[in-house]
Amino acid sequence: MEAEKVETVEKKGVVVSIGKQGALDFQNQTELASAARLLIKMNMAPKTLIEQGLEAVMSALLFIKQFNLPISAMNELGYVKGKLTVFGSLFTALAERHELYGEKEEFFITKEGDRISVENKNLTTGVPWAHVMRIRRKDATVWNEYYFSIDDAEKAGLLTKNTKLDSGWVKYTKDLLYHKNKNRALKSNYASALNGILYHEDIAADLTSEKDVTPASQSLNEMF
Repeated sequence: MEAEKVETVEKKGVVVSIGKQGALDFQNQTELASAARLLIKMNMAPKTLIEQGLEAVMSALLFIKQFNLPISAMNELGYVKGKLTVFGSLFTALAERHELYGEKEEFFITKEGDRISVENKNLTTGVPWAHVMRIRRKDATVWNEYYFSIDDAEKAGLLTKNTKLDSGWVKYTKDLLYHKNKNRALKSNYASALNGILYHEDIAADLTSEKDVTPASQSLNEMF
């Protein structure tokens, strides 16, 4: 008796379509994971995310979908202690999406209050004590002014040298003043545009903090 022939059907892979702006589109968790694996396989995701594993790349894709960004924006996403972060230029670009985004100016001042500038001829002699950012929204006639100083940093323990906290802020205090103040100022004025995202340069240097700064977010089930 002739053996019965059994037909085998090859399993089809999960189809991931390409949406607007060249971003991978997905409708459920399975497609999301498939899209993330595809990016990893093609080495299209940033190395910093790939090193953190599949979940990090999936988080980045969710972020891109939520904010309707092109896939290239993934290069400005980071991952710190299980938290997705946004680098400076993208952080600013998202703030600029706010319908009331207006004007801003920023500069450093010395402890005596002198502005460090070419005009004041103190670029090399002026010691930065604080970073100042002035913002005027479209719906306002006055400027909101924010600053972060060396005194603020010392009170927060950001300039303390020890083996547990080797943040880099001790060497690059100018960057410390700039990033801390930028995060504070833009979030204070354009919170709805930034939507609780984490500014990479603001938190990446302080890896020892036990404070939970993870923003409230939707679960995967709520996203689809």
